[in-house]
Amino acid sequence: MTDVLDVRASSHAAFHKGTKQLAARVGREHQRYDTDGTRLVAGCVPYRMTHTGCEVLLITNRKQTHWIIPKGGWETDESATEAAARESYEEAGVVGEVGALLYQFDHVGKKGAKQEHHYYALRVDQMLEVFPEASQRQRQWLPIAEAQALCARKGMHEAIGVLRQLKASETTL
Repeated sequence: MTDVLDVRASSHAAFHKGTKQLAARVGREHQRYDTDGTRLVAGCVPYRMTHTGCEVLLITNRKQTHWIIPKGGWETDESATEAAARESYEEAGVVGEVGALLYQFDHVGKKGAKQEHHYYALRVDQMLEVFPEASQRQRQWLPIAEAQALCARKGMHEAIGVLRQLKASETTL
């Protein structure tokens, strides 16, 4: 049984309580690290079901040069799923239900820093027009196969692929 977090009912962050959180969390003073110094990162593959099938919401990185999924540092006052939901709100302006862990992998980030990434499915219930990073990013809904092809970043591409397989198996049952 997969643990599911309904971010609408979570009490850890102001935006989950129905108030507006207009600024994204910044800085790394509250970042969560593994015992060996590996930075823990969480993100989501935001998706919705339409009459034509599963669509994934991609966002641009801040430089607006690549299409990615929301992700960021997992902080000490939240679980991995809460961090993933928060990042989805801050970066993509979406709120919904966090579901299955789709993909986990180790990564060496900028400057050689070790990272452990955790990517979850996020069934989108609400897409907001006002959100913390709206002026820094573009966002686009795409059929899941197109989203996977367009999002080439390691780990993100694979997470979309796992969701694609899960959704394809649901339609064949």
